Amino acid sequence: MAQSITASVGVMVDPNTGAETQAFNVVADQLVVMRLLNRIPEAQGGTLGVNGPVVWSSPQPGVCDPSMRDAIFSFQQTHSPPLFVDGHIDPASSGGVAIGVMNDLAEANDVSTPLPTGSIGTASVIEIPEMTISKDEELDGDSFEIRMLGSLALGVPIAGIKFPALSSEFLFFQIWDATNDLSGFYAFTTLPAGSIGVGLLPLSVTLAGPWNAFTTPRLAKATNFAGKAAFATFGVATFSVNRLSLTLKTDDGLLFSIDIDLQTGFTVGVGGSIAAGNMVLFPEKALAGGHP
Repeated sequence: MAQSITASVGVMVDPNTGAETQAFNVVADQLVVMRLLNRIPEAQGGTLGVNGPVVWSSPQPGVCDPSMRDAIFSFQQTHSPPLFVDGHIDPASSGGVAIGVMNDLAEANDVSTPLPTGSIGTASVIEIPEMTISKDEELDGDSFEIRMLGSLALGVPIAGIKFPALSSEFLFFQIWDATNDLSGFYAFTTLPAGSIGVGLLPLSVTLAGPWNAFTTPRLAKATNFAGKAAFATFGVATFSVNRLSLTLKTDDGLLFSIDIDLQTGFTVGVGGSIAAGNMVLFPEKALAGGHP
């Protein structure tokens, strides 16, 4: 089905001075343009690259983000003529042509980027609560809580360096949808050579931690957080500083980056790391409950 917008999205460019002013940039309209661009390959002026669609910043009312501005210009330049390179997308109801071209290309190239799948083993430090039933039909919400169920970091010494300098991270999380009382379980694993850290011990273990509340810019499910992620931490015993960056992929294909300052449990050992990796969902459906 063709997507439509109600008002102009992007920037207005003064033809005499080149000065730019913001178009209407209704949030719902920006999301439509994001969605369409993410379904169009880069070779055709869109933002669907070889590694998947772009991760957009959360849209703000009346403001076109610089990345969105650049994407609109790029699309128009790719298809000029017949499109004008003016920095904004107009509604079809007011004579806009670009929105129709975007819809046609998106439908012709409609693809979905598969989420990572796989089997992940668990360690004895992981505490997964008993769940009653699985949900075949999940509901959306925008209020969530996350907790670390446990983690294991293995340091690998590098020649000439006193402390472990490369590490492998195995982290386990539960994300709870506070609106619908549904939980998704995830394993975070680092990419090859994706984690750099230091530690006084070659092994550190973090036990289950408290709940951490966060919200999403769009309605989402507890199972919508599989994909690229990053985790930065330094901890010893009950003290730790942690930042988790997640990728939210909504059911309509939009990607958002979610940053969370995370409280974790007791850390056995001393260490710190910055890790890039993937959040892998297991099992691949939400489970009812899971929050005491």
